[in-house]
Amino acid sequence: VLENVVAEPKDVAELVGLLSEGNYYARCDIIDYIVKIHPRLGNELVAELTKALGNGVIAQNAIHCLRDIGPAAAPAVPALMEFFKSASIDLRQAAVIAIGSIGPPAAVATDALVALLSAPEESIRLQAIQSLGEIGPASRNALDVLKRMMQEERERLGKEDPDNPTSELLHALEQAIGQIK
Repeated sequence: VLENVVAEPKDVAELVGLLSEGNYYARCDIIDYIVKIHPRLGNELVAELTKALGNGVIAQNAIHCLRDIGPAAAPAVPALMEFFKSASIDLRQAAVIAIGSIGPPAAVATDALVALLSAPEESIRLQAIQSLGEIGPASRNALDVLKRMMQEERERLGKEDPDNPTSELLHALEQAIGQIK
């Protein structure tokens, strides 16, 4: 059925509008289809998904599409960064993950991701660390902060459990620093 929805680039808005339809599984199918046809529709699809970020009903689904499109979704980075300020932890986390999936073309988000390293939610901090790593060497200006965080985490863990100084946060920091170098 979805194969017949988009025959022309002019139908992209209709397809993106379907992100608010049906149950969870139907929306997942729509996301998968959007990602599958992205190479054919390119920038028009990314532009329509970026516009959809302003629609509270489908914003999270649009974020998931942009995440799955990856580096080609780079034009959406500024709009995704707006979600870093959202009251919704789910939207913030989805946007941070999408930025990481975009990778090096999302380097403009480095400073905003560094700011998220002090978020009260550990899940947001972890995702920000991972996204900085996925951006890679283009996020080099985050290295000092990540190294400082790693040292602080090692000290904290050494006090809590000197025989087993490891944590998910420490692992993410080590991995991100390795990816950035």
